[in-house]
Amino acid sequence: MVNKIDWNNKEERKEHHREYSQRPEVKARIRKYDKQYRQDNKEKIKAQQREYYKKYYLKSEVKIRKNEYSKQYYQKNKEKMNIKRKEHYKKNKDKKKELLFNNNCVDCGKTIKNCSTRCYSCSNIKENNPNWQGGKSFEPYGLDFNNKFKEAIRERDNHCCVICNKPQEELKCKLHIHHIDYDKTNNLPPNCVSLCIIHHGETNVNRSAWKSFFQQLLKEREHYQYTEDNKIILDFTKGEK
Repeated sequence: MVNKIDWNNKEERKEHHREYSQRPEVKARIRKYDKQYRQDNKEKIKAQQREYYKKYYLKSEVKIRKNEYSKQYYQKNKEKMNIKRKEHYKKNKDKKKELLFNNNCVDCGKTIKNCSTRCYSCSNIKENNPNWQGGKSFEPYGLDFNNKFKEAIRERDNHCCVICNKPQEELKCKLHIHHIDYDKTNNLPPNCVSLCIIHHGETNVNRSAWKSFFQQLLKEREHYQYTEDNKIILDFTKGEK
């Protein structure tokens, strides 16, 4: 005999619904309906989720509460989380290596683990280097560019680098003599300055700026004269050469 339910009693109604929802045929019917509803209303459900996220999760109070909870959880389960991280790292260690790029250099054939086509050494050789000037560094110096001329330029600059004013005594090597217009055959005092090894390397970039800088410097110090297009004006009465 089926027990009659008093529908006016809330507790009996709840108990009846609980028992009814636990039946296997009812569960299967509910799952089928839910699945069909989600497929038909994907965009609607996503929009509702976004609105709920904006209203609730973006509040400052909720963020603070979440941060506090995460800190407490980490302190309680610190050891377990570290063990899981180590296990995950060991499992995926080989996978990460496979995911890396294993290319070969176009010039030398060396294996490189990145998306570039050339290795570091080949990418800075000759035409591959952005500062390549057609092989000017391999051009021979003029006959006038000898030790006597170099020492005269160093004495003129008081044996100090014209940029950092570091004396030659503090350096491990002699001061380099730099050609202002980057022409190795133009061995004139108004075209040469003394530089330390660090600043001599820096002059390979922004050459036009360094050219005007050194000419302005020598114009103030030694009263040399230059044209607007950065050419030297020789005064033979003073004996420039």
